[in-house]
Amino acid sequence: MIDLNEFSTEIKDAQADDEFCQQLDNWLNNPGDIPFSKAGYFKLFSKIDDLWKYKEKAIVLPNQEYQLYFLERYHGREDLGHWGYKKTLDNIQQKVYWKNMVDDVREFVRSCDRCQRNQAKLFVDGLLKTLEIPDNRGESIAIDFATMPKEKDGNNYLMCITDRLSKIIEAIATKSTITAKETAILLYENWYLKGFGLPKSIVSDRDVKFTSQVWTEFCKLVGIEQKMSTSRHQQTNGQSESSIKILETAL
Repeated sequence: MIDLNEFSTEIKDAQADDEFCQQLDNWLNNPGDIPFSKAGYFKLFSKIDDLWKYKEKAIVLPNQEYQLYFLERYHGREDLGHWGYKKTLDNIQQKVYWKNMVDDVREFVRSCDRCQRNQAKLFVDGLLKTLEIPDNRGESIAIDFATMPKEKDGNNYLMCITDRLSKIIEAIATKSTITAKETAILLYENWYLKGFGLPKSIVSDRDVKFTSQVWTEFCKLVGIEQKMSTSRHQQTNGQSESSIKILETAL
């Protein structure tokens, strides 16, 4: 993460020369100059230790140089996986703020070269009949597998568990030789024991692991309903497909 304390003195000096911050200073010293339409907006700003802040926590960035610096680091960080503009905006606005921030972040992400080259394109082909929406978190989950770069310990596969209501994703590194029994163990250790509980239903494709007798008996034993897609209809398990695209893009 970026340590803003390293830039506080520089930002203070830059705010003094910034047109927007100068306007805030004028409104602070001359409340009568505040337009009626801007009164509520101005209440969101405060000057703390000679530093303008938005909602008392986000530092007001004074110029494009600082704004570009934060955009590059909060969108381009490898561990953030080049998220879309909404998630990038959520990350940035917790720390900093500037005028026209939403438009700038959207345009920056839209024009990101790596995103244009690597982001998956999602589209719908034909009419879809959606699955019912779960009533509670953890009630229905989707499971799928994806390849990943091979690790030193031999893991080259990802087991992706997605809660269909809250969209929580649990990605578990494993091997491509994983069996139905090992799949059940990973589900128990990485989902049930983490406090999510056992789901009422599991959406999956017709991988041999999910059609095997071991998996079928496991689901019957714990009372889980199997909901498997038909051949060539991956959209049935669209939540997992979407989650895996996000993980593959990040990797």
